[in-house]
Amino acid sequence: MKRIITSFITAAALSINPALALASSTLPTPTPSPVAAPSVEQSRRMNTLKAKGASEIDRRLDKLQKAADKASLISQLSKKDADNIKSQLATEIDHLTKLKTKLANDTDLASARVDIQAIIDSYRIYGLLLPKARIIAAADRFLLADNQFQTLRTQLQHKITLAKQQGKDVTALQKSLDDMRAKLAGAEPKYDGLAAKLVDLATTDYPVSYRALTDAYTGLRTARTGLSVAQADAKSILDGLGNLKAATPTPSASPSLSGSTTPSPAH
Repeated sequence: MKRIITSFITAAALSINPALALASSTLPTPTPSPVAAPSVEQSRRMNTLKAKGASEIDRRLDKLQKAADKASLISQLSKKDADNIKSQLATEIDHLTKLKTKLANDTDLASARVDIQAIIDSYRIYGLLLPKARIIAAADRFLLADNQFQTLRTQLQHKITLAKQQGKDVTALQKSLDDMRAKLAGAEPKYDGLAAKLVDLATTDYPVSYRALTDAYTGLRTARTGLSVAQADAKSILDGLGNLKAATPTPSASPSLSGSTTPSPAH
């Protein structure tokens, strides 16, 4: 009878506190669910995404590095504007380089997709930065050409004045020089101060910012035409002075625009 009562009490205690029942028996240790290896199709898609992403990053890095190389030659812009565009290029190059490394190290399709989306999302930065850097570098070269033309114009005016004092007919030469002066004056506003207007363009309003770049590009094309005419005027004056056999030697050449091609905003 005592044994029966003891068993009953034990059973009652276990029914009231299930934890005692669990503790009273030995249960098997749960086995972690195995992580499924990527399927052949998933691996194929992941590798395809990684290859395309790396190719796009390489394309951007190549163009940005070339723009950075040109920016390193800037000599006419303010140090602030020059340093600003150089810093922006360096930052984006560093960002893309790290993103390329991260993408290469991805081991699953989900991670690769995240990094591909990051490449897509960063396009607006690249899409503004590249044409902006090209235009700013071109504006710097135009400023350098303008300075050279202004120096040449002063020299030519001196030669024309001297020839006139010697009784030479310099009417045509003076007309060409006046045209040269007008073309330089018309071109200068297209590139002087342009960098300061563009260097801080933001991606928050991409259409407005890109329109500003397009307008700047169009302005540089117009300026290049004006500088080309100024160059032709300078050559005609030099030839005319040679024909007049001026007493003092004339400048031997006009500034070259060969390195001042205007950049395309296309990517």
